[in-house]
Amino acid sequence: MTPTVHRSSSVPIATSPILYTPSLLSQFLQYSQDHLGIHNALLYENALLQHGYGPDVLHKVPLKDLENLDISTGDVI
Repeated sequence: MTPTVHRSSSVPIATSPILYTPSLLSQFLQYSQDHLGIHNALLYENALLQHGYGPDVLHKVPLKDLENLDISTGDVI
């Protein structure tokens, strides 16, 4: 007689982090514009893409670096 193996659905499955894609930046900027009061957030998309700044690392970018991309100080904060 072969033993039966039961798998529990409560066992967590390892997943990889979400890979960054430019469309995530677009979605993030659209959300920022619509819900966070960052007017014209979509205008910053090209500058952020050129420097490889996405929503996954944006919080680590020095504020001065973002200001150097012509993002207003109020929007950087």
